[in-house]
Amino acid sequence: MSTPLRGKRLVLLGLGALLLVVLPSLLMWLYFGLWHRPTAHRHMPAGTNIAVRADAQELLLFGPVRQHLWPLFVGDDGAADDVSTRRKRLEEATGAKIPQDFREVVVASVHAESWVVIFGGKMPRDRFVAGLARFFEQEGATGWSLEEPILRHERGAAVAQAEDGSVIFGTDVAITRAALATNDELPLPLATEGVVSFAVTAQAYDEGLRLLPSVPGLDALGKLAQLTGQADLGDAPRVHIRMTPEPGEDAAALASQVETALGALALGLTLMPTDLDGAKEALSGAEVTAKDGAVEVNAPWPYEALDRMAARLAERIRAARSQRAASP
Repeated sequence: MSTPLRGKRLVLLGLGALLLVVLPSLLMWLYFGLWHRPTAHRHMPAGTNIAVRADAQELLLFGPVRQHLWPLFVGDDGAADDVSTRRKRLEEATGAKIPQDFREVVVASVHAESWVVIFGGKMPRDRFVAGLARFFEQEGATGWSLEEPILRHERGAAVAQAEDGSVIFGTDVAITRAALATNDELPLPLATEGVVSFAVTAQAYDEGLRLLPSVPGLDALGKLAQLTGQADLGDAPRVHIRMTPEPGEDAAALASQVETALGALALGLTLMPTDLDGAKEALSGAEVTAKDGAVEVNAPWPYEALDRMAARLAERIRAARSQRAASP
């Protein structure tokens, strides 16, 4: 075989291999990325002090999710016939492909007792709630009643759909109704970029601090007015946290205390028999700096640990499906 011909074949093989690697990610980017702007965060109720947002497009491009979890929802993947049939009936009733049409999700709470989950995406407007009510009726689910624009359960849970199509699931009617409104002024600075973002006020995490063990420097977290952050996924996942001190507190001094606290926690975790899904490595590799009047923490999160978490979650979903199919 001549050298030029061999070279052409190698180039074609290389392009083919590259296409096989890139094409699935490109198709998902086109499906999830086009014709959608973030809307869910604009439905956080006034007074929200805990909020987490996940971007479905970015999340599904992440290897462990794409490999272990995505097949469970877009294909049968060995799912029982009743599971697949039930999903199709739900899609027909609501007009939404689940989870494909859910492009983003925001979880928010005002006082850590009432919670709301808000899905933004491609859902048809003015159809989801009535369709879900019909689906529940077909499935024999009891306790649900449709009181436009809210589908409520006798035990408190409620479902509604905002004018922009966002679907809202709340633990009670009050917080569900509050999330129907569109807020131009957000109660928390929740980032709409990145795979996962979160924001917490001092009021929200004060109670959580009391549950942590007493370690040097940990009291510094009680001097913060707000905590925000993002998680970046890829071949080298990282977590970025920004801590805003209360007025009058020195960011550099707080950074030193936070670094001490993280070091003490990392040392304590060395006694644990597992890697805690990557938490050990994250704490031991965390970098703490003071920047622009705030404390920033950047930590790596091992890819292998996230891959194991995704695989474990997928197995639990399969087990739950099998158990449901086996039950009379």
